[in-house]
Amino acid sequence: MFVAIAAIAILQGVVILAVLCFLTERLARNIVAKRSEARLRSYESHILGLLIDPADIAYLIQATGAKDREIIREKLLQQSDQLKGIDKDHMTDVFQRLGLVRQEIDGLSSGKWWRRLEAAVNLGNMHSQDAVQPLIGAVQDSNEDVRLAAVTSLGRLGTAQGLGVLLDALEDGDQWTPGKILEILVSMGPGIESEIIPRLTGDQSPKTRKLYVELCGHLRLLESIQPLQTLADDSDAGVRAAAAQALGMIGHDSAVQTLIVLLSDQERLVRASAARALGELGSMESLEILRQVLDDPDWQVRRNAAVSLSRLGPAGKDLLQAASECGPVHAQQTSAHVIELDRLGIPVIG
Repeated sequence: MFVAIAAIAILQGVVILAVLCFLTERLARNIVAKRSEARLRSYESHILGLLIDPADIAYLIQATGAKDREIIREKLLQQSDQLKGIDKDHMTDVFQRLGLVRQEIDGLSSGKWWRRLEAAVNLGNMHSQDAVQPLIGAVQDSNEDVRLAAVTSLGRLGTAQGLGVLLDALEDGDQWTPGKILEILVSMGPGIESEIIPRLTGDQSPKTRKLYVELCGHLRLLESIQPLQTLADDSDAGVRAAAAQALGMIGHDSAVQTLIVLLSDQERLVRASAARALGELGSMESLEILRQVLDDPDWQVRRNAAVSLSRLGPAGKDLLQAASECGPVHAQQTSAHVIELDRLGIPVIG
């Protein structure tokens, strides 16, 4: 009996102690959180004031504690992410003067992969040219996430050196996911054509040629039309199809004849791409040939031709209506299907 009572007393003591520990820890966390909020409020007005006077960093420089600098860094990064133009440049200067750029560059050498990842991301936001070489080095990091963050930040910085690294990465399909690199390059905008066009016409593998063709299409580079017309006769069907798509995306009438020729290609994917591209160009010159393609042996080619006709105004829709009423069975069925989808307002993707 005595042993049981003692055991119960001990158990109660343990429970009470556990509750006290929990409450103490919770209280400590609340105190830390409130102190962090108080520190943030003390810096917040000064950080917002940088939008008015970017040179007014005297109060922020006084922060020497690691926690305070972390709070300042995070708040500045949040603010910088919303800025563009001269305001973005001013914020970059603030990052440099506060030593935060150097801090993140040093972070790229951390033994912890997550810190290197954080540093690579932050340097892209800070937008300092001092980060270009360190980020180029981080492209060779052992961690895939760090490498991807590094090339993404190089894309945001938009330097010639960084562009060269990105283009090399685009060609290195063994180490990189081409689609992601392509996305980064597209985000840089059409100002990179001087580097793209020479590589478009270079001696590359079919896979690489196709990627450069896709890039020209997404960037809508008028300077690439002539090289793309040449690549429309490439030995690789994937490259020819990509060239047709790119010419459609660029949308210049000079590509009409090239696309009409591709409608006779032996590969169905090329014909389908050309049929869709002609609709994107919106040229009345392609009306009759698209009507003929409605009888193509491949369903995707027929569908794309029908969709393109539906986009070419009243004349195109009249031809589509006529094809749905008489002629080859495949042409009638495809035309009627696209007409009905158009009537219902349902988009058809080629």
